[in-house]
Amino acid sequence: MKNIMNYTIVVLLFGIVGCAKTPVTVDSDKTMTEVQNAIGKVYEIWETKDINSVKEIYAENVVGFGTDESEYWKGIDEFEPSIKTQMTAINNLDFDFKNETIHISPSGDMASYSHKVDITFTSQGEPGKLNDVRISGVLVKKGSSWKHVQTHWSIGVKGQVIEY
Repeated sequence: MKNIMNYTIVVLLFGIVGCAKTPVTVDSDKTMTEVQNAIGKVYEIWETKDINSVKEIYAENVVGFGTDESEYWKGIDEFEPSIKTQMTAINNLDFDFKNETIHISPSGDMASYSHKVDITFTSQGEPGKLNDVRISGVLVKKGSSWKHVQTHWSIGVKGQVIEY
């Protein structure tokens, strides 16, 4: 009886160890480069006005917040028309990045980022500049490519909205 009990315990232990999830090994340098390239692609399509690449970099279920009060989009079908309209109206974009932070999940299939950007542009024939535009986003790796599932652009107000 004692041998059967010992044998059962050993079999159960091997079964538990065998079913334990194998840790995922992530090449962090390669993953970081992929994420940086995916983030950079967003700005590249704005500079080149490559509207055909929007669906390549944004997921079908993307959620986006823009700088205007009404700019909240759920899904690529809501998001893409706004991008097309903005690309028509805004020209000569130049982005100057600062304060970038990127976090990659331990499994290497999700990343978040934030940075500030100074943007110079032309709109309606007039030059413009926005300083300290705050941008954040979340990307998910789908197959071999990274897709933006969330993006948020905001411009801070002067002073405090609520005193504390």
